[in-house]
Amino acid sequence: MPPIIPLSPPALRALESLPDPYLILAPDAAFTILTASTAYLLATNSTRAALQGKPVLEAFPQAPYLVVTNGDNLLASLQQVLHTGQPHTMPLQRYDLLAADGTFVEKYWEMVNWPVFDEQGRIHYLVHKSVDVTAQVLANAQAEDLLEVRDRHLMQLLYQVPAALATVTGPEHRYSFVNARYQALIGNRIALGRCVADAVPELENQGFVELLDSVYQTGKTYYGRETHLTLRDPTTEALRTVSLDFTYQALLDRQGVVTGVLVFAIELPESHTKPTAKPTGENEPMYE
Repeated sequence: MPPIIPLSPPALRALESLPDPYLILAPDAAFTILTASTAYLLATNSTRAALQGKPVLEAFPQAPYLVVTNGDNLLASLQQVLHTGQPHTMPLQRYDLLAADGTFVEKYWEMVNWPVFDEQGRIHYLVHKSVDVTAQVLANAQAEDLLEVRDRHLMQLLYQVPAALATVTGPEHRYSFVNARYQALIGNRIALGRCVADAVPELENQGFVELLDSVYQTGKTYYGRETHLTLRDPTTEALRTVSLDFTYQALLDRQGVVTGVLVFAIELPESHTKPTAKPTGENEPMYE
């Protein structure tokens, strides 16, 4: 490697006054710190005197409790820039900072490294930019935690709803959710991921899977009224007939594409229904 030409005092002062958090590194094996911008010192709670002349990882020791050694990621990125002469943007990095009391403070950074060349086309120094995004990352994590709690609470409510609820996804109608009432109705034989036709063959034999096909393909909601369904008891093999009001409603993604079908069914007292030969109920098929 050719000898490193030191930065002139005016060049150092210019780099140190940059408004963004920059670290200026020598293109040597240890990536020795030449200087840092004032914005970088503020972001890392450092002083210029404490950083200058130190290898970058020595200046910023890694937290021993972190499984992933992101210092290795930083060195790999800097070495890539040194070998290719091209800038490199790193994925989001967790790199905790050592505080004055000897403890580490949790920190997340967006990092970019790039080379600066001299007049002969040699790498004169490397620029390392670190933007502290800790507040944003922690806020996002907190929001995700709240969403997870909300979703878990919603799932508990749906599981306990006094009506049979299920969702099936894809053209094969694979079960992705069933609540307690649906399991009880079908005979406690639903395993998530199974196709409706495989899990409950009676539904296919009596035309219900064909209705699922129609709702999935058209996106139109289907309403079944006073519908008789004959089910097999998986334990005793005995047949029983139930009467239902039910709805098949298409589930859409953000682009409005059908991804599955929501099943909502209420079992009716026998005295409130009339026998039917099809799952359409006594009336003609009802779509909306």
